[in-house]
Amino acid sequence: MRWGTAGSALDLDPGDRLVEALAEQARAAVAAREADVIVLGCTGMPGVAAALQERLAAEGPFVPVVDPTGAAIMWLESQVRLGVRPSRTTYLPPRPKDRIV
Repeated sequence: MRWGTAGSALDLDPGDRLVEALAEQARAAVAAREADVIVLGCTGMPGVAAALQERLAAEGPFVPVVDPTGAAIMWLESQVRLGVRPSRTTYLPPRPKDRIV
């Protein structure tokens, strides 16, 4: 389910106005028992997830807030550390090409 937005992309400022708009939507989802975790749908806003999580925890039950940029980076790091590579069952290696030197 997609919740409302805080405004246009030009309004995205990691200030109190943005955090409050996100908190309002998150509180509504949690109160309606439609969310146990909040995953932000945008990236590139350092500190917003932490500020939102802190605000929600101060006003009610703890609800994790996930920043998709941080989650993606951590997932990639874990794959590298585990030595996991992408499967080749769906995306086969490219065909050989003639090289012109």
